[in-house]
Amino acid sequence: MKKILAAAVTAVLAWPAPAQAAPVQNEILFLMDSSGSMFDTGYAKWQSSIDWVRNFVDQTHRADGSNAYGIINFSGGSASQSVAQVAAANRMNLVYGTGTPSTDFYTGNPVPGAQDKASLDAFIGGMGPADFRGGFTWTDEALTLAYNTFQTSPNISTNRFIFLLTDGSITSGHYPVIASGGATIFESDTLQAIRSDDISLSVVTFDPLITDLQDYLAPLVSAPGLLLSVNDLVDFNEILPPAAVTAMPAPVTVAFLALGVAFFAVRNRKSAPRARRHKNVI
Repeated sequence: MKKILAAAVTAVLAWPAPAQAAPVQNEILFLMDSSGSMFDTGYAKWQSSIDWVRNFVDQTHRADGSNAYGIINFSGGSASQSVAQVAAANRMNLVYGTGTPSTDFYTGNPVPGAQDKASLDAFIGGMGPADFRGGFTWTDEALTLAYNTFQTSPNISTNRFIFLLTDGSITSGHYPVIASGGATIFESDTLQAIRSDDISLSVVTFDPLITDLQDYLAPLVSAPGLLLSVNDLVDFNEILPPAAVTAMPAPVTVAFLALGVAFFAVRNRKSAPRARRHKNVI
């Protein structure tokens, strides 16, 4: 019995400690439009965008790290500027990655990506008017940055989500999609790639113009229920798949069963009445 108990204890102690974080199950990118059309007195719309992202993370963050979050801050430049020039001017950038290490695809610069709640809260809580870029709205280039960020991510995730927070006023020539009368008449290469890779795309609106809503925003989303308003009360956990349940590894299970068997065997042995010992009588 002692051998069984010793073997079980040895198996448990020898088994490596579990990893500090679970594999990333859901990888989430927020595309935050900080172009000139998002400007208003007191940066109210921009602050609403920050608050929406904070609320999403507060609702959905998982202590095991299976949800990972990243943030892209985008606007745009003049017609004569390239994407590289706009990115170098801090108007088209990954500002928070979905893991460590993370790199801005357009600039090659490293960006923070710690996924513990304290780090996320500190970064999002530190965003404000100083992060507002102004300028034009290059939505397709922002989606391209999101797509390439997923492709170069340090995570191996099963589900990928984009939430585009925008007022809907897209600069001409930078459309991901154009529709008319309910029919799509243009879809960019990036949007086609997003569809092909089964990346979920949601749009969060800020009182957009009705033409932008019908022609440029509604056709973007992966499903009708993913066209959201910043003022909607949404249970964001309903958008993400439930957390995966990881079974206890077999060797650990066997070791604990062995411990249980050994414990009850020793207990029963101690509690059983002992037979009286008699001396031999000659």
